Amino acid sequence: MKLQHLTIIFVVIIIPITLILSAYIGNQIDTASLQQSYNTKLMDATHDAVVAFELNTANNIYSGNADSMRRDITAAINTFTSTLATNLGMSGNNSEALMPYIPAILITLYDGYYIYSPSEYYKTNVKENGEEVSSDDMKTGYKHILKPYIYYSKKYENGNDYIIVNYTLDNYITVYGKIGETLISRSGYLSTPSARALIDIDNNGENLSETIKYKYQGQLKNEDGTPMVDVDDNPVVGTLVGELKNVPFVYRDSQKVYYITGAIGKKDGWYTLSNLTLNLYSDQGMSATDYSAIQYRNKSEDFMKYIKEKFQGDGMKKSISDIVEIDKKAILDPTTISNGISNDFENPESLFNQHKREVIRNSIQDNMNNAMAIYNANAGSLGTSSYFSMPKLSETDWEKIVTNVNIVTFMQGLSVGTKTYNNYAIVTSTNNKQYVDPNTIYFVDTRPESDPHKDDNYHTLEHINADFNADNYIGYKYADFKKVKYEIKDQNDNVITNYYYRRQEYACYDCIVSTNKFEDTKTKYEILQNNESLKKKYYTALARERYNLDKPTKIFLQNEF
Repeated sequence: MKLQHLTIIFVVIIIPITLILSAYIGNQIDTASLQQSYNTKLMDATHDAVVAFELNTANNIYSGNADSMRRDITAAINTFTSTLATNLGMSGNNSEALMPYIPAILITLYDGYYIYSPSEYYKTNVKENGEEVSSDDMKTGYKHILKPYIYYSKKYENGNDYIIVNYTLDNYITVYGKIGETLISRSGYLSTPSARALIDIDNNGENLSETIKYKYQGQLKNEDGTPMVDVDDNPVVGTLVGELKNVPFVYRDSQKVYYITGAIGKKDGWYTLSNLTLNLYSDQGMSATDYSAIQYRNKSEDFMKYIKEKFQGDGMKKSISDIVEIDKKAILDPTTISNGISNDFENPESLFNQHKREVIRNSIQDNMNNAMAIYNANAGSLGTSSYFSMPKLSETDWEKIVTNVNIVTFMQGLSVGTKTYNNYAIVTSTNNKQYVDPNTIYFVDTRPESDPHKDDNYHTLEHINADFNADNYIGYKYADFKKVKYEIKDQNDNVITNYYYRRQEYACYDCIVSTNKFEDTKTKYEILQNNESLKKKYYTALARERYNLDKPTKIFLQNEF
């Protein structure tokens, strides 16, 4: 009987507990699975937004215009919401139902950032009969808008003296303010004498070239290769796409200008290229040598002279050290050394870069917290009762945000089993005209094709340092190695999308896949200190690409470049 009693007890008590635990574990598994699904969908939608941003700005000749940039950003956000809504099964008119779960989108650019979040707006400003209404009669609501651009800036004050520094992702800054009776107003690149000396000290420019395709008018052919003719036996002329052709180019007005010869229907001269369309830039004699790196060096030297004269001159009532300081040292002075750290502006760990990252992070945090507070205060007007608590971003994520062009998306409030979803996604843009990441300079062999030792791959700085003679190589930004999209129409007027590569080198397997082959405890900056030849090649390439960046949202000042 005792055994029977124990059996009954086991059946009555243990089995229900087991079933409850089994159901609970099943719910947790389903919750984790659904949460991972949402993470993937959020990341995919954010990635699509970045791709849209890159496509919209890559060949946009007006990308240097702030209004054009806002349109491109808005288009990227629309891509994000459309993709996310489709992934969540809320496409079409139901996509608007998704917006209450998107408390904010952060877009970090070269010299500032946008925040897309809910804000107050007037629902109407006219009566039904067309008459204007008074401000007292106007109704307000809340909806997502792209807020005004915010610069990475900080104001430094000392009594009546002040300066405002607008920072960027690299060492380009804008400084304006008043010290004593002297007005300060200038933009430029910070640099050290040693860094400037590395950039083509013989004043020789660079010979640059790319492999491109372009359209031209010519004789159309049938599929068998015979000339196409009309019913009257006249040749049919249309738009053709030429073969890949390696041509020289130089930078002008922040864009590549190619020297084209022998194009059907085109005079020999310099052309810009947009979706394979040649646009004449100049048919006059232009040098085929690019001097962008030299211009960067000279302009930077002038800017540093200005900084020294205005901020450290004997006639100043206050020196820059009194206003902008870290550990009692001036962050704009290249000779500063504090706690063993030099103020080399190219060093990621320099006083200047440490302080700049802190300024950028604090600005983003303050404005994002304000956006979240507005979201929570007006959640009811947005159609949700959820309270958004901003997820804690890791230090790795913050480092990515303050050093790159990114789109950061937040999603919160969706039910995921026993929990409420609350997460974010960060995707970095590596193909834009706003910023050149110093870590994405790749090197190609400059020796002629006839040279039996010609290298057909492109390599990272680490690989060149380990195995190659840097004198034979030249650096280009990573975006130059990505495929180029173009569209053409076939004989039936259908649009066909194709791709090609402007750089014909292959990716080095060891550089792209077997990166552990070059693992080193040293940073890129430290590696360069022991390789003067590579150091010169690297900083010359970086100077060239930086000088030709678009700066669409910078403050235009009289003396800037």
